[in-house]
Amino acid sequence: MMKKILTITIALAALLAPSCRKVDDGSDIDKSGFTVFRADTEELEIESGVKVSDTWADGDMLGVFGSESGVNEAYVLKRSGVGKAEAAFYGPLVKGGKVTAYFPYADDVALQDGLVPFWLNPVQTYDAESGAAEFFKRYCNLCVASTADDATLHFRYPLGMLEIQIRFDETVSVSGMSVSSDSGIAGRLLAAGDGSSSESAISAHTVSLDFGGVPVQSRTADGFAAFRFVLRPGVYPAKSLVLNITALDEEITVRLGETVVERVKGNNFNVTTVVVGTSDIPGFNKEDGYLE
Repeated sequence: MMKKILTITIALAALLAPSCRKVDDGSDIDKSGFTVFRADTEELEIESGVKVSDTWADGDMLGVFGSESGVNEAYVLKRSGVGKAEAAFYGPLVKGGKVTAYFPYADDVALQDGLVPFWLNPVQTYDAESGAAEFFKRYCNLCVASTADDATLHFRYPLGMLEIQIRFDETVSVSGMSVSSDSGIAGRLLAAGDGSSSESAISAHTVSLDFGGVPVQSRTADGFAAFRFVLRPGVYPAKSLVLNITALDEEITVRLGETVVERVKGNNFNVTTVVVGTSDIPGFNKEDGYLE
């Protein structure tokens, strides 16, 4: 049978349970009836000059929709690729023109209008110890790709990240924070192979931070606390994103100006940062530091 060699560029850490297929010992396998994918991971620039390269782990699998019946096929990592940034995956022979793929594989995934459905938790735990990349990967557990010519699949993240900093003159104790939108920004979302994402009929319109009952000070020894949200990327018109903060024993609502939340990309880890000062809050008494 015809054998196809595909190269896959991917940017996500391995998170899946071991494969149910027989894993080879790294030597040549019988590729008859299989499509073999070459897969590697992109470096991700987290901060200026700091890069992280992911490697494949035993049991990693890709999900591929390439057959004429639209079946969700599992592609298994060759054992010789364990611990490497570039490896081979193999699975049932791909048939048909367009190939849509995602990582990590799950047996219950089905395309919806050609898009890959996935879940973004609308309740995210604040963690002062985690860096931006670690926080992002905790909630963005999917990447996607597609090709029309079986040439190359470039995997992409379908999500972005928003960071809020509260820069009041005085340190305030923050016990609650959320971001809301008229459009769906979390919950069940749909991802296209180019990395774009869209809302579904059951998307969530609010992403909340869970502080675990412990208030967070707006200032730190190094500057200001970073309150991060992973959400659907896009251009949000002025006042369409609403920030709700519980601080100063008050509920503070701030409608953000036009906000561009960029999709996180390999070698381009752009995080949209929004600074909230007292001038952004109507009725704030700067002299006494309370809401009128």
